[in-house]
Amino acid sequence: MLRPWVIAVAAAATMAASSAPAAEPGDPIQFATARYGGWTATATTYVEYGRIKENASLPAVRDVRCSVSRNGLAIGLDRDGNFSVNLAGDDATADEDNRVFSTVNVRWLKLDGRRLDVKVVQTLYHRWKLNGVPYPHVDGEEVILPVFSGHLMVRTGPRDPWFHISSLIDDLANGQTLTVGHGKTIDDRIPRVYAFTVPLEGLKPALTWCGQQVESEAAYRLPQPL
Repeated sequence: MLRPWVIAVAAAATMAASSAPAAEPGDPIQFATARYGGWTATATTYVEYGRIKENASLPAVRDVRCSVSRNGLAIGLDRDGNFSVNLAGDDATADEDNRVFSTVNVRWLKLDGRRLDVKVVQTLYHRWKLNGVPYPHVDGEEVILPVFSGHLMVRTGPRDPWFHISSLIDDLANGQTLTVGHGKTIDDRIPRVYAFTVPLEGLKPALTWCGQQVESEAAYRLPQPL
Protein backbone atom coordinates (compact mmCIF):
# COMPACT_ATOMS: atom_id res chain seq x y z
CA MET A 1 0.00 0.00 0.00
CA LEU A 2 1.39 3.40 -0.94
CA ARG A 3 1.10 5.86 1.90
CA PRO A 4 2.84 8.92 3.36
CA TRP A 5 4.96 8.34 6.40
CA VAL A 6 6.26 10.54 9.16
CA ILE A 7 9.19 9.19 11.09
CA ALA A 8 8.80 9.37 14.84
CA VAL A 9 12.23 10.29 16.11
CA ALA A 10 12.82 8.12 19.14
CA ALA A 11 15.87 7.23 21.20
CA ALA A 12 19.20 7.58 19.44
CA ALA A 13 20.26 4.50 17.49
CA THR A 14 23.71 2.97 17.62
CA MET A 15 25.78 4.68 14.95
CA ALA A 16 29.23 5.82 13.89
CA ALA A 17 28.86 9.62 13.87
CA SER A 18 31.43 12.39 13.47
CA SER A 19 31.58 16.17 13.53
CA ALA A 20 31.99 17.80 10.13
CA PRO A 21 34.88 20.17 9.32
CA ALA A 22 34.41 23.94 9.46
CA ALA A 23 32.85 25.59 6.43
CA GLU A 24 33.58 28.86 4.74
CA PRO A 25 31.08 31.69 5.36
CA GLY A 26 28.06 31.20 3.12
CA ASP A 27 28.78 27.54 2.40
CA PRO A 28 26.43 24.73 3.44
CA ILE A 29 27.55 23.53 6.86
CA GLN A 30 27.67 19.75 7.25
CA PHE A 31 27.32 19.48 11.00
CA ALA A 32 27.00 15.69 11.40
CA THR A 33 27.54 12.49 9.46
CA ALA A 34 26.80 8.83 10.21
CA ARG A 35 26.88 5.40 8.59
CA TYR A 36 24.31 2.65 9.00
CA GLY A 37 25.51 -0.42 7.15
CA GLY A 38 25.86 0.69 3.53
CA TRP A 39 23.95 3.95 4.08
CA THR A 40 25.70 7.30 4.41
CA ALA A 41 23.77 10.02 6.24
CA THR A 42 24.71 13.70 6.17
CA ALA A 43 23.02 16.56 8.05
CA THR A 44 23.48 20.05 6.60
CA THR A 45 22.56 23.60 7.60
CA TYR A 46 22.17 26.12 4.78
CA VAL A 47 23.18 29.67 5.73
CA GLU A 48 22.20 32.88 3.98
CA TYR A 49 23.14 36.52 4.41
CA GLY A 50 21.07 39.68 4.11
CA ARG A 51 18.04 38.58 6.12
CA ILE A 52 18.94 40.83 9.07
CA LYS A 53 18.22 44.34 7.77
CA GLU A 54 20.18 46.04 10.54
CA ASN A 55 23.32 44.06 9.68
CA ALA A 56 23.29 42.17 6.36
CA SER A 57 26.66 40.57 7.13
CA LEU A 58 25.18 38.42 9.90
CA PRO A 59 24.38 34.81 8.93
CA ALA A 60 20.91 33.31 9.27
CA VAL A 61 19.60 29.77 8.79
CA ARG A 62 17.81 29.30 5.48
CA ASP A 63 17.12 25.57 5.82
CA VAL A 64 18.21 22.40 7.59
CA ARG A 65 18.28 19.14 5.65
CA CYS A 66 19.50 15.60 6.05
CA SER A 67 20.22 13.12 3.26
CA VAL A 68 20.67 9.35 3.25
CA SER A 69 22.17 7.61 0.23
CA ARG A 70 23.24 4.19 -1.00
CA ASN A 71 23.75 2.59 -4.41
CA GLY A 72 22.14 5.43 -6.32
CA LEU A 73 19.12 5.89 -4.03
CA ALA A 74 19.03 9.20 -2.11
CA ILE A 75 16.39 10.17 0.44
CA GLY A 76 16.18 13.69 1.84
CA LEU A 77 14.41 15.13 4.88
CA ASP A 78 13.98 18.83 5.66
CA ARG A 79 13.17 20.48 8.98
CA ASP A 80 9.48 20.73 8.04
CA GLY A 81 9.31 16.93 7.87
CA ASN A 82 9.09 16.70 4.09
CA PHE A 83 10.73 13.73 2.38
CA SER A 84 12.20 13.51 -1.10
CA VAL A 85 13.22 10.35 -2.95
CA ASN A 86 15.70 10.56 -5.81
CA LEU A 87 17.36 7.98 -8.03
CA ALA A 88 20.85 8.75 -9.30
CA GLY A 89 22.02 5.38 -10.60
CA ASP A 90 24.92 3.29 -9.36
CA ASP A 91 28.39 2.41 -10.64
CA ALA A 92 26.90 -0.09 -13.10
CA THR A 93 24.88 2.57 -14.91
CA ALA A 94 27.83 3.73 -17.01
CA ASP A 95 29.69 0.97 -18.84
CA GLU A 96 30.67 -0.21 -22.30
CA ASP A 97 27.03 -0.03 -23.41
CA ASN A 98 26.94 3.69 -22.56
CA ARG A 99 24.19 3.15 -20.02
CA VAL A 100 24.26 6.61 -18.46
CA PHE A 101 21.58 7.00 -15.80
CA SER A 102 18.73 9.46 -16.23
CA THR A 103 15.49 9.75 -14.29
CA VAL A 104 13.70 10.07 -17.62
CA ASN A 105 14.73 6.51 -18.48
CA VAL A 106 13.47 4.76 -15.33
CA ARG A 107 11.11 2.05 -16.62
CA TRP A 108 9.83 0.34 -13.48
CA LEU A 109 10.51 -0.32 -9.80
CA LYS A 110 10.29 -3.50 -7.77
CA LEU A 111 9.97 -3.17 -4.01
CA ASP A 112 10.51 -6.56 -2.37
CA GLY A 113 9.42 -8.16 -5.63
CA ARG A 114 6.26 -6.05 -6.00
CA ARG A 115 6.40 -4.32 -9.36
CA LEU A 116 5.40 -0.65 -9.58
CA ASP A 117 4.53 1.32 -12.69
CA VAL A 118 6.52 4.53 -13.14
CA LYS A 119 5.96 7.76 -15.02
CA VAL A 120 8.04 10.93 -15.17
CA VAL A 121 6.61 14.39 -14.45
CA GLN A 122 8.52 17.29 -15.98
CA THR A 123 8.53 20.37 -13.73
CA LEU A 124 10.96 22.70 -15.49
CA TYR A 125 8.71 23.72 -18.39
CA HIS A 126 5.08 23.78 -17.37
CA ARG A 127 2.50 24.20 -20.12
CA TRP A 128 0.85 27.61 -19.89
CA LYS A 129 -0.95 28.16 -23.22
CA LEU A 130 -4.70 27.55 -23.44
CA ASN A 131 -6.26 25.73 -26.37
CA GLY A 132 -7.99 27.94 -28.92
CA VAL A 133 -6.25 31.18 -27.92
CA PRO A 134 -4.46 32.98 -30.82
CA TYR A 135 -1.18 33.74 -29.05
CA PRO A 136 1.22 35.85 -31.16
CA HIS A 137 4.40 34.11 -32.25
CA VAL A 138 7.56 35.69 -30.87
CA ASP A 139 10.95 34.51 -32.10
CA GLY A 140 13.06 33.30 -29.22
CA GLU A 141 10.08 33.35 -26.87
CA GLU A 142 10.81 29.90 -25.52
CA VAL A 143 14.30 28.59 -24.92
CA ILE A 144 14.33 24.90 -24.06
CA LEU A 145 17.42 23.84 -22.17
CA PRO A 146 18.67 20.25 -22.60
CA VAL A 147 18.26 19.43 -18.91
CA PHE A 148 15.64 17.55 -16.93
CA SER A 149 13.92 18.75 -13.79
CA GLY A 150 11.10 16.70 -12.42
CA HIS A 151 10.14 13.68 -10.35
CA LEU A 152 8.77 10.17 -10.58
CA MET A 153 5.21 9.04 -9.96
CA VAL A 154 4.40 5.43 -9.05
CA ARG A 155 1.35 3.20 -8.94
CA THR A 156 0.71 -0.46 -8.18
CA GLY A 157 -1.52 -1.19 -11.17
CA PRO A 158 -3.35 0.30 -14.17
CA ARG A 159 -6.52 0.98 -12.15
CA ASP A 160 -4.71 2.68 -9.28
CA PRO A 161 -4.01 6.41 -8.90
CA TRP A 162 -0.51 7.81 -9.37
CA PHE A 163 1.41 8.88 -6.24
CA HIS A 164 4.61 10.85 -5.85
CA ILE A 165 7.54 8.51 -5.31
CA SER A 166 8.06 9.96 -1.82
CA SER A 167 4.86 8.13 -0.78
CA LEU A 168 7.01 4.98 -0.74
CA ILE A 169 8.98 6.13 2.32
CA ASP A 170 7.24 3.77 4.75
CA ASP A 171 7.61 0.81 2.39
CA LEU A 172 11.27 1.60 1.74
CA ALA A 173 12.09 1.98 5.44
CA ASN A 174 10.55 -1.40 6.23
CA GLY A 175 11.56 -3.17 3.03
CA GLN A 176 14.43 -5.44 2.02
CA THR A 177 15.36 -4.46 -1.55
CA LEU A 178 14.47 -1.90 -4.21
CA THR A 179 15.21 -2.84 -7.82
CA VAL A 180 15.27 -0.15 -10.49
CA GLY A 181 14.61 -0.99 -14.13
CA HIS A 182 16.40 1.55 -16.31
CA GLY A 183 17.32 1.97 -19.94
CA LYS A 184 16.52 3.74 -23.14
CA THR A 185 15.51 2.71 -26.63
CA ILE A 186 18.59 2.41 -28.82
CA ASP A 187 16.32 2.12 -31.85
CA ASP A 188 12.55 1.99 -32.29
CA ARG A 189 12.40 -1.77 -31.97
CA ILE A 190 14.75 -2.77 -29.15
CA PRO A 191 14.51 -1.04 -25.77
CA ARG A 192 17.71 -1.73 -23.81
CA VAL A 193 16.59 -2.18 -20.22
CA TYR A 194 18.73 -3.33 -17.30
CA ALA A 195 18.29 -3.25 -13.52
CA PHE A 196 20.23 -2.44 -10.39
CA THR A 197 19.28 -3.25 -6.80
CA VAL A 198 19.53 -1.19 -3.61
CA PRO A 199 19.59 -3.15 -0.31
CA LEU A 200 17.31 -1.39 2.19
CA GLU A 201 18.68 -2.85 5.42
CA GLY A 202 19.76 -0.03 7.73
CA LEU A 203 17.61 2.63 6.07
CA LYS A 204 15.09 2.91 8.90
CA PRO A 205 17.62 3.76 11.64
CA ALA A 206 19.41 6.10 9.23
CA LEU A 207 16.17 8.03 8.65
CA THR A 208 15.49 8.10 12.38
CA TRP A 209 18.95 9.61 12.88
CA CYS A 210 18.18 12.21 10.21
CA GLY A 211 14.97 13.18 11.99
CA GLN A 212 16.91 13.75 15.19
CA GLN A 213 19.54 15.87 13.45
CA VAL A 214 17.19 18.32 11.73
CA GLU A 215 15.55 18.97 15.11
CA SER A 216 18.81 19.28 17.06
CA GLU A 217 20.52 22.39 18.44
CA ALA A 218 23.66 21.36 16.54
CA ALA A 219 21.89 22.42 13.33
CA TYR A 220 21.91 26.03 14.57
CA ARG A 221 25.49 26.19 15.77
CA LEU A 222 28.27 27.68 13.65
CA PRO A 223 31.42 25.54 13.44
CA GLN A 224 33.42 28.59 14.51
CA PRO A 225 32.16 31.51 16.65
CA LEU A 226 31.77 34.89 14.96
